[in-house]
Amino acid sequence: MVSSRPTPVVAARPAVLIIKLLGSLAVEVDGKVLALPSSQKARALLAYLLLAPGPVARIHLCNLLHGTSADPHGELRWCVSKIRGLLDRPESRCVESSRDAIAIRVDGCVVDAIEVERSIQSGVHQLASAKLRELSELYTGKFLESLRLDRSPKLNAWVASQRRRFQSYFDAIHEQWVSLLEPDTPEVFAVLDRWLALSPANRRPHEMILGTLARCGRVREGREHLALAGRLFRPDSADYRALHEIWNLGSWSKPNVDHSTCAPAETASGSVSRAAERKVSLAVVPLTDLSADSLVADGLGTALSHDLVSAIAMHCSVEVISYETMMALDRVAIGEEGIGHVVNADYIVTGYIRPHGRRFLVALQVLERRTARVCWADAFDCHPTEVLQLPASMGSRLVAAVGQRTGLPPDQPQLLRSPNSLESWRAYHQGLKLMYLFTPDDMGRAQRHFELAVKQDPAFAGALAGLSFTHFQNAFLFKVADRSQEEDRALDWAMKAVRADDRDPLTHFALGRALWLRGELGDSVTALERSVTLSTNFAHGHYALGFVRSQAGNPDSAIFSADRSRTLSPYDPLTFAMQASRAMAHLRLGQYDRAATWGVRAIGQWNAHVHTWAIAAHCLVAAGRTEQARSIVGRIRKMQPGYGVHDYLSAMHYAEDAEDHFRRHAKLIGME
Repeated sequence: MVSSRPTPVVAARPAVLIIKLLGSLAVEVDGKVLALPSSQKARALLAYLLLAPGPVARIHLCNLLHGTSADPHGELRWCVSKIRGLLDRPESRCVESSRDAIAIRVDGCVVDAIEVERSIQSGVHQLASAKLRELSELYTGKFLESLRLDRSPKLNAWVASQRRRFQSYFDAIHEQWVSLLEPDTPEVFAVLDRWLALSPANRRPHEMILGTLARCGRVREGREHLALAGRLFRPDSADYRALHEIWNLGSWSKPNVDHSTCAPAETASGSVSRAAERKVSLAVVPLTDLSADSLVADGLGTALSHDLVSAIAMHCSVEVISYETMMALDRVAIGEEGIGHVVNADYIVTGYIRPHGRRFLVALQVLERRTARVCWADAFDCHPTEVLQLPASMGSRLVAAVGQRTGLPPDQPQLLRSPNSLESWRAYHQGLKLMYLFTPDDMGRAQRHFELAVKQDPAFAGALAGLSFTHFQNAFLFKVADRSQEEDRALDWAMKAVRADDRDPLTHFALGRALWLRGELGDSVTALERSVTLSTNFAHGHYALGFVRSQAGNPDSAIFSADRSRTLSPYDPLTFAMQASRAMAHLRLGQYDRAATWGVRAIGQWNAHVHTWAIAAHCLVAAGRTEQARSIVGRIRKMQPGYGVHDYLSAMHYAEDAEDHFRRHAKLIGME
């Protein structure tokens, strides 16, 4: 008799769940691609819960989802049910929920974004080439690339911040990978091409390609790539100028190279020898605002970011990119690492704001651009009434942390006076967003916001300086009934601003502009020099100094100041004015071709005003390009009928010989 043995029970192999967030969202189980929820919010919420460090409060998720929904709690329940149906299996549950919080267990799941985060925790410099290749292959596109959220601004802001974060990881991974490969090999070019395909707006891969081609003596290919870069970046941008210079220097070192078409580029802030003197630079990406009810119209994140940059700018030991440029770049999802390369920053500051009961939690981290490593992080808990003092505290701790890492000597910056009214602070930031739109209506609205801010806090220096700026623009740019009255008001508000806080560079900027308006050029230069002494990082102070010096008989210094302003703020709303200042300086030096080049660049900016077009016309006719100058006069007539050389000269303050120069040119192009 043969005894029967029981058949062994084979445990069912748990299903392998793979979730892809880098590129288009995808969920696979044992190689089978699952159908995703049709709801864009449900897809974004899935990613949010996957990347959250722990359970997330339901009330926070409702605030995050809230857009046009009349029932955010019901919408949250519906989204979670869709996520459960996608992830949960009979043998395992991924979605865990309680009455107060929701979480997704990632044990047993393979999530590409989490794998990247874990791998680079200690910095990409610790990773071998094979691991870098593996991580690179996880990237098939931007974070949640095909996701579109139109009615959930806070969730949309979170997705945008994650896109920037993972883009920065991608850039750091590829830069480190290139550094480990044998130079000038096909594999290096293959990695650079892959990097460039997903980061076309990042200057760094372009730099490495041009440098490699120059070392190999591949001049034709280098020039072709430089031409490609010229189509990607504006020809007058700091990015293109840097790439042009890298190519010139690299190709010049090769023997038997024809340099006839390699004219040296005009640098943004001086010669290459100044590179070694460059300070440690910071770029503050606008904070992501996850609060339910923002304190200001455009979001607490943008307002705090502005004030944080202003606080850091008072530290002379570091260089910080202007808030205006960072806001412009934030609208383009190129990643923290991409932004760092665009503005040539060593460290990138990111963070978010989220509600914490009746308080706010502001979390900051500093990312080292070269390694994508977080080298400092901190969180600040505050009540809404304490938010006005927060930027100075955050700025000091942040700069001290960077200083400890880089060996910078400690400095004691002047502390700006905080407004004493939350309502005043709100109104001030609402005025700021309208200041540089340069239309009478927008300037009037900005003025009303600043007036409200001063009413709430009569000693708020920033709001007083803002009022001076609006009256300055009324006198300088718009045809008002009584220009002299606007000039007096601009000076009066500027003097009140200086008395309120003479440590604030913005107040001396306002005073310098108002004094220039009255023709007091010497005192104007003194005030503007004071503004950039108080803050060497004050881009608009450098610009205004260049603007006045281009008329006050010091055009060489004007060129330096104009370039310094564009280095600190390469994507500024006043870029047209910075470029026009340089055009005027070259005109005064008799360098007419250069003047024409910079004048044309200035009117290429979307918000260039009528005086800028007049500068371009005069530069062109001085360079012998009369027909082009006449076509510009036609544009000026459409912008402001009846505008002539008298309008231009009455707005500016030139010496008598320079005025005669302008009048002669005006006759040639019909602009009398």
